[in-house]
Amino acid sequence: MKNDNLPCTYKDIRCINPRAKNQSYCSEHRREYERAWKKTDKGKIKNRADAIKRLYNITLEDYDKRILEPCQICHMYKLPIKIGKYVRSQMHLDHDHTTGKVRGTLCNNCNVSLGGFMDSIELLESAIRYLEQNNVP
Repeated sequence: MKNDNLPCTYKDIRCINPRAKNQSYCSEHRREYERAWKKTDKGKIKNRADAIKRLYNITLEDYDKRILEPCQICHMYKLPIKIGKYVRSQMHLDHDHTTGKVRGTLCNNCNVSLGGFMDSIELLESAIRYLEQNNVP
């Protein structure tokens, strides 16, 4: 039996809107249901997993393993993120914005800096030249 023109069944509300094929709710109540579901713990985890898959093409488990590794070291300048009980910075998963390939984990400062230089080797070299030329002892 097709679901065409059957009434919406959202929360036992008498809704006159027809529901879509293979759906329990009309489009208006479907959006309401999805918004409420995304606020649940399962919904939050699913949203996070989907975003990580979309951004980095890795699983939530892979992401957590990289970010929460016991030896949290910024791969750019090889210093630990956590010194004693003090966490100096948040870890970020660095990736190539063109290919999407994950490069490593960086501290917040290095991640923001690379973003500011738009991952451009030429811009980074120009910044190095600037610092060398204007280095006041």
